[in-house]
Amino acid sequence: MNAADSAWVESKLTPHPTGCFTEKLKVSGARQSIPKKVYIRAPLFKMPAFDGFLEQCRADRSWKTETVTCGHDVMIDQPEVLTAIVEKLA
Repeated sequence: MNAADSAWVESKLTPHPTGCFTEKLKVSGARQSIPKKVYIRAPLFKMPAFDGFLEQCRADRSWKTETVTCGHDVMIDQPEVLTAIVEKLA
């Protein structure tokens, strides 16, 4: 994230819940019925898994993909860009 907002963001952080790594995920397939899906990749946040998800979404015609040149906190660093992407889905 940008340096100007770093202290504010840090003050809002809480420990990541371990349950998301330990609990079994139940997937119904209902997400396939969602008509408009977008995967937004912020590549300045280095995470190879996210790059893999981007490629999977690009290969799936039911997904739209966007790349926003910033770090993980798109809503803080580029709120106007994020808003424009979400508004296109409406």
